[in-house]
Amino acid sequence: MKTFQKIFLSCLCLLICSAASAGAADSPPPQPQNKKISEQIKAEKSSEAGKPAENKNTDEGKPWIAVHDFSIAPSLAEWGLNGWDIAEKFENELTQQSDYRIITRAKIAKVLKEQKVGSSGALEASKFGEIVGADYIVTGQIDQKGNKLTIIAKMIDVKRETGKIIKSYDLSMRLLAGKESLSNMQKLIEILADKISMSPGDLLDHGTLKLKDGHYEEAAESFREVQNSIPLDEIKKLIEKSGNEKPANLPENLKSNGGLLDYGLGEMKKGNSREAATAFLRIKESGASGEIRNFLELHDALKKVEAKLKEQQEKLKSVIGEADRLFLQAKAAQDKAESEMTPAELCDKALLLLDSMLADPKSYLNEDSRDDVEDMINKIKAFKTNVAGGPVPSKKWMIPDLKMNFAPVAPGFFMMGSDKAPDDADNKPHPVSITKPFWIGLCEVTIGQFLYFLQNPNGDGNEPKKADKDKEILWTNDYCPITREYKMKSGGGDFWGDENQPIVGINWKAADQFCKWLTKRESLAKRLPDGYEYRLPTEAEWEYACRASASKDKSVPPSTSYCFGDDAGILSDYAWFKLNSGGRTFPAGKKKPNAWGLYDMHGNVWEWCRDWYDGPYLEIEVKDPKGSDASTDNLKVLRGGSFMSDANELGSSTRYSLDYKTAKKNIGFRIVCGPKL
Repeated sequence: MKTFQKIFLSCLCLLICSAASAGAADSPPPQPQNKKISEQIKAEKSSEAGKPAENKNTDEGKPWIAVHDFSIAPSLAEWGLNGWDIAEKFENELTQQSDYRIITRAKIAKVLKEQKVGSSGALEASKFGEIVGADYIVTGQIDQKGNKLTIIAKMIDVKRETGKIIKSYDLSMRLLAGKESLSNMQKLIEILADKISMSPGDLLDHGTLKLKDGHYEEAAESFREVQNSIPLDEIKKLIEKSGNEKPANLPENLKSNGGLLDYGLGEMKKGNSREAATAFLRIKESGASGEIRNFLELHDALKKVEAKLKEQQEKLKSVIGEADRLFLQAKAAQDKAESEMTPAELCDKALLLLDSMLADPKSYLNEDSRDDVEDMINKIKAFKTNVAGGPVPSKKWMIPDLKMNFAPVAPGFFMMGSDKAPDDADNKPHPVSITKPFWIGLCEVTIGQFLYFLQNPNGDGNEPKKADKDKEILWTNDYCPITREYKMKSGGGDFWGDENQPIVGINWKAADQFCKWLTKRESLAKRLPDGYEYRLPTEAEWEYACRASASKDKSVPPSTSYCFGDDAGILSDYAWFKLNSGGRTFPAGKKKPNAWGLYDMHGNVWEWCRDWYDGPYLEIEVKDPKGSDASTDNLKVLRGGSFMSDANELGSSTRYSLDYKTAKKNIGFRIVCGPKL
C-alpha cells in the first residue's frame, strides 16, 4: 500500500502535465468534522512552511458569486425551512472565504425588486445570474427521505459556459429528534460552503492528505475536482515552452504542492509565464517522479484508487449480505424445534461482522454506508432483545421494559439447613443437589415492576412500554396490594417510598399471579427457554442462591450463618434490619450483594417461596426438592427476614411460615426463571 501511495502521489505531482479530464465531482462528501477542511489544509501548509501560505489574488479580478434560493422538500418546508434563509446561511459562510466577491442578499433583493421578481427561487439559475451580474451562482436543494436529510450544493457557471456545473457536493444527516435535529444543519452548511470555496491547490492538498490517511473516496473526489478546474492543456504547453529557461525565484513560504499550484495558476493568469512554469516544475520534481514515465500513469493511478473503492464497496456489500443472511436464519430458527445455533447466537455472529466493519480503520465508510451498517445493527439488536432474546445459561439476563435483572445459577451441591441451633428441628442440615440451572432476580420485585403488571394483566405484545400512573389499575381484587387510588393496602402512603422500593403488603397468591403473568408475557415474546417458567423459588433454590457457595463435594459441612460468614457485626453492610432500618423498607440494591451478585437476600422484606410448609426437613439427601403438595394449615414458606427482624432471623437457613392469604407490610417476593415444577 505504501508503494501505491508513493506512486500515486508522484502522479499527482505530474497532474499539471495531464490532458485527462473528468466531470464535476458527484461522489458522497466526507462526514462532518470539527474543523473546516480549509483550516486543516492551512494548518498542514503552516507546519511545512513555518508560516501560512497566502497566495490569494487581490479582490480585483476575482469572480462575482451569488447564492440562489435553495429548493426545499415540502415535508421540511412544513417545519419552517425556506430557500431564502438557507441561501443566506450559505452567503454568510462564503463571505468568510477570500476566493470570490460576494453579491449580497441585500443587493440581490434590491435588484429583484427593481425587476419585479418575487424571489430568486422564481428564476432559473442562469437567468438569476444574468440579472444580478454574477459569474457563478451557488444553489441546491434540501431533500428528506425517511429520517435522513440531504443538502446538495452546486456551483454553476452562468457567464462563460452558461449552465455548466463547476462543483457539486452533498452531505446528509439523521433526523433522529425530528424538527429539533435541524439545529445540526448549520455544520453541514459550513462544510459544503468550505468545499465550494476550495481552490485547486486546496483540493490538491486535501486529496493528498486523505490519500495518506487511506480515505480513497475523498482523495479521488478532490483529484477529479482539480482536473476539472485547471487548464491542463495550457499548463502542458507552458512547461514545454519553458524548456531550459532559468527558473524564477519563488516566495519562500511555498512548500506544499497545493500552494505551488495556486501560485502558478495566479502567475499564469497575470502573464508571468516563467514564474508559473517554475511553480509547476517544482510540483513535478517534488515526488518520486523517476517511477513515472508518462502522464498517462496518472489516469492509471486514479483507476487504481477507483478499484480500491470498488473493493471496499464489495467488502461492505459482502458483510451486509452475510449479516442479513444470518439475521434471516435467526428469524427462521425461532420457529424450529432444533437448530444448530440459537437465534441469539446467530444474531451475535451477525453483529460481530457488522461491528468489525465499523471498527476496522481500513474500512473508511462514508456517512451513508456507515448509516446502513448502523441501521442493520439496530435492527438485529432489537430482534435479539425483543424476540430472540432470553435467558442463556451462565449469562445474566434482563427482561426488556421491566428492567428486571437476573443472575444465572449453575447446578451444584450444598448442605441445606443449619447446625448452629441444635434444638431447631426444622432446620436440620442435609445434603441437597440442584440438578438444573436457573436464573434468580438480583433484587426483590419492586413497586414499579408490579404496577407494570397491574396495568397490563393480559401480557400481550401491545402493552405500553412503561407503567403509567394515570392509567386505571385493572386488577383490584382482594389479592392486589394497591388500590385504584394508588394507595398501598399495607404500609401507608401512596407508595410508601418510590417505585424502586420492594412491593409489600402482598400475599402469596398475588405474588403467584405476577409470576403467571410474566410467564405468559415472555412466552408470547418467545423469550422463555423450553421447559421453563417464571415462578417463586423453591426453598432449596432460595437458600442455595443466598449462600452462593455451591460444591461438588458431598462431605462438606453446613455453610455459615450468612452469605458472608458468621460475623453478625458486619450484617449492616448487607442488610436492612431492625438495628439500621428505622422501621421502613429501602429501595432495592442499596446494600452489598452476595458472591453471586444478589441483593437483599438478608433483610429489607421477607420473601415468599413456592413451597408449602410441611414441618421439619428429612435428614436425607434429596435432589431438587420442591416441598409438599399441600399444607393442612395453608402455610407457605417465607425466607430472608425483613427490616423489622433481629439479626438471628436473617440467617441463610432461617425458615418462617404464614397463611398464603396473609399480606403484611414487611413481606414481598423475589422470582426465578426456573424449570417447570
